[in-house]
Amino acid sequence: MRRRGFGADYLRRRSEIARRRNRLAPVADVLIASAECLDAVVLQASLHLVFGYDISIRTAATLGAAIERVSEAKPDLLLLEHRLPPAADALSTLAILRSCGCRCPVLVLRDSRNLAGERALLEAGASDVLDRADISSSRIAEALLRNPAVLAEAAE
Repeated sequence: MRRRGFGADYLRRRSEIARRRNRLAPVADVLIASAECLDAVVLQASLHLVFGYDISIRTAATLGAAIERVSEAKPDLLLLEHRLPPAADALSTLAILRSCGCRCPVLVLRDSRNLAGERALLEAGASDVLDRADISSSRIAEALLRNPAVLAEAAE
């Protein structure tokens, strides 16, 4: 029998996140490239659940600011909004950021109205494409675990 109202679901989710976190490579610096302030706040909270509170989370609301943040320090993880002003789409933004030396895993955030282009983004080097409405700490951890480049070495 499933218990409700006593935090069992919350504790089960937290336990799953902890198990997944142990399989991820260490992340010290995350860049959130999003023009939406609310998205950035939700993402920060989710990232703290996945990686803990000792990570640096930087934000950029425009492509120019994202390029500046990448040139200051290369992030370990980039969360990229599908449309980051003034670029036309995430595909062109991703190409520009890669040309600036950003080699980290990239999770692209899109809204449910913009379903086209996922395959092209993955082929261009995005680690995963997430629906903005489906953002949660467990979804971020799942996306990162699907990318072998971010998994911690089993031997360590």
